[in-house]
Amino acid sequence: MVYCADGFSCEVLMFNSRTWQWTILPECPKRFFSIAVVNGQLTAIGRKQSYKATNTLFSLPQDRPGIFQQKWIEQFPPMTYCRSSPAVATTNTSLIVAGGWGLDMQKASVEVMDIQTLQWSTVASLPLPFNQATATICGDRLYIGGGFSTDGSTKSVVMCEVKDLLQSQPQSLATRPGLSSSPPVWKEVAPLPVFVSSLVTFQGQLLAVGGSTTGRDADSTSDVMQYDVTTNSWKVVSQMKVKRRRCFAAVLPNNTLMVCGGHTPDRT
Repeated sequence: MVYCADGFSCEVLMFNSRTWQWTILPECPKRFFSIAVVNGQLTAIGRKQSYKATNTLFSLPQDRPGIFQQKWIEQFPPMTYCRSSPAVATTNTSLIVAGGWGLDMQKASVEVMDIQTLQWSTVASLPLPFNQATATICGDRLYIGGGFSTDGSTKSVVMCEVKDLLQSQPQSLATRPGLSSSPPVWKEVAPLPVFVSSLVTFQGQLLAVGGSTTGRDADSTSDVMQYDVTTNSWKVVSQMKVKRRRCFAAVLPNNTLMVCGGHTPDRT
């Protein structure tokens, strides 16, 4: 199953790659959330309530695979920080939540939940704040990019080794003189050629799907770009049939890349 939510509305969709059908799931209680599967549970992470970010996680219980109940519940403990629209990624052991919007400002903080103990810990902060960014794990590395930063739409992409991140200290501690001489956990890599592109890992490669040359819908692109680690550069490797930015990209079980939604020049 593939789950899709834009976070701006309360709608959540499920795509069955076997039947090739979409199903509308019960609406999430609030908007501006990010979505992930945690311990087999479809989970909405971070949200806004009365225009304020919260630290809650909501899960939608299943009676059996693909058959959901009608009410979202708070199944996991709250995050340390209130945030909406964060970048999220999962490993076999952890849920990683980075950036987002909280307390009237964009956040750079990163926190991790151990999916066995359900304990949260704060780890090394991002080198710059991100909001509504996308995150993907490619090999042993976590990449975060697109979305928005302090100056609006951003082309920036940051990277870290997942192992180093999970073992790191909060940056506010690690960077104090005399406490740590270790190198920074996060590194900036080559910026994207366009604004608000969506990152996804496909066939072992880091791809950036769609985007906009100016950040506006009218200047959206159909380009699919691949990151070259050896040259630290991006190149166009394919093009979609529709120009779009801030789209949803996922890999289906048959090793097919699916792209849907987003903002298009004609707003279709």
